[in-house]
Amino acid sequence: MACRILTLIVIGIALPCFASDNSKPADSLIQEGIRLFRMRSLSESVATLRRALQANPTSLEARIYLARALIQEDRVPEALREVRILLERFPADPEAQFQAGRLLQQLSGSRFAR
Repeated sequence: MACRILTLIVIGIALPCFASDNSKPADSLIQEGIRLFRMRSLSESVATLRRALQANPTSLEARIYLARALIQEDRVPEALREVRILLERFPADPEAQFQAGRLLQQLSGSRFAR
């Protein structure tokens, strides 16, 4: 019994360490994707943000910037898909709703909406 408790304690201590190590690459990819977006390196930004979302599919920030980069590249169907995923994953999040509205407004001004 004492061995099982000790094992559970060790696992409880070790798991958060592994979880935080896994999120660091995603966080750095997100920041790199945003930096590339701001530098107008849109295709590189899209690729980096897609990798970030593979590592952390629940990142609100990465999803928003990916949709923004896709809009800037006039990749409307892909941008709409990201907005849909944003609203599906974060249905009650006010920031997600606000950003989705903003993204849809940007899409209405794209060359494909005219």
